[in-house]
Amino acid sequence: MAEQYTSPGWYPDPDGKPGDRWWNGAGWSDSRRGGVSAVGAPVSQRPDPYAPAVPVAPARVSSGITLNLRQNRFATLSLILGIIGVFGFSLTGPPAVVLGILGINRARALRAAGATSSNIVVPTLGLVLGGVATFFLIVAIIGFVAEITFDVSS
Repeated sequence: MAEQYTSPGWYPDPDGKPGDRWWNGAGWSDSRRGGVSAVGAPVSQRPDPYAPAVPVAPARVSSGITLNLRQNRFATLSLILGIIGVFGFSLTGPPAVVLGILGINRARALRAAGATSSNIVVPTLGLVLGGVATFFLIVAIIGFVAEITFDVSS
């Protein structure tokens, strides 16, 4: 009987008991569903260890826009590095700019492919914050070089 099942799933119990039993692709597991136990209570329907993982639902924003930040990791990293760059560690500004550009390209590609949650705001915000942090970095470098130049000449 096992030879007829090739893919994992719930199938009629091969022991003839009521309900279904989980076939993991190689053999029958102990997981059962839909039957009645000896005492009359329904058999527990615990998740099977061979079942595929349940996908994580994307976060919902109050405006009703669906954001799935896992689709565009460039955008997420750009935003994080841009925030870090503006609030203290401006060395993260240039990578935030590069990741922001990559994130915008990824968002456009997702939108062209028909994705519903290709948000371009996150990488754009990361790009802008990275640009501000890069500006702070350039000003700091110029100030440092100018201070050294004036100290040496006097």
